[in-house]
Amino acid sequence: MIGRALSGALGCALLLWGCFTFDGAESLLGGGGAGAGGSAGADQSSSESSQVSSSSTGEGGSDCIAGMPNGICSGSEPCSCEDCASTALCNPDQCETNDYCDENDSCTCPDCFGSGVCPPDACFEDAICDSYIEGCHCDDCWNHPQCVAVVASCAGGMPDGMCEMANEDCECPDCAGTPSCATCTVDSACTPMESCDCADCANAPFCSTCPPPDQFCYAPIEKCTCPDCVGDPGCP
Repeated sequence: MIGRALSGALGCALLLWGCFTFDGAESLLGGGGAGAGGSAGADQSSSESSQVSSSSTGEGGSDCIAGMPNGICSGSEPCSCEDCASTALCNPDQCETNDYCDENDSCTCPDCFGSGVCPPDACFEDAICDSYIEGCHCDDCWNHPQCVAVVASCAGGMPDGMCEMANEDCECPDCAGTPSCATCTVDSACTPMESCDCADCANAPFCSTCPPPDQFCYAPIEKCTCPDCVGDPGCP
């Protein structure tokens, strides 16, 4: 789950909640498999997953750590903590449409599709779509209501793990997040949707190393110099 660690670093650097989002959720939900592919997953509600463990009420009368909310939801805090109650982890399938993927968005949300927050290596491949961890790249989520349209946009109406820009657009999970579809916004801030090759992301810690090769170049977490990306048509 290297992508989750990298994305957690992205959250810590930019969103302040990344350590909770990935390290916390992963410790609660367990590890996952890499990549998107295989047969379409079962159409099951993500509400069966993404549950936070309970904790005792603190001295301050709150269920948050130290009995007091601090504005940041930690992975060890329950949904009864004020810091966590409004997050997508505690509200399965929640989306806040504002062109930014953060802790209030599930990975199946349009704002998170193709972002470094929800990379393809987050797929559990267990026939259950956990929309807080897994996005539309994952075959577990292909039948999820928020993913049906992007899945259908692929050539043949189904992702196959190969991006064919001649027949597919950036909506298809095969292409979303690839160098051909990643964008750059020069504003001195590296956002989750930007490629690691963008000027704003050049020194971002989560772009400093290459994830283990998986034959899929995912630009928000790896540069064009990484093994998966060398020779990619979207790389210079």
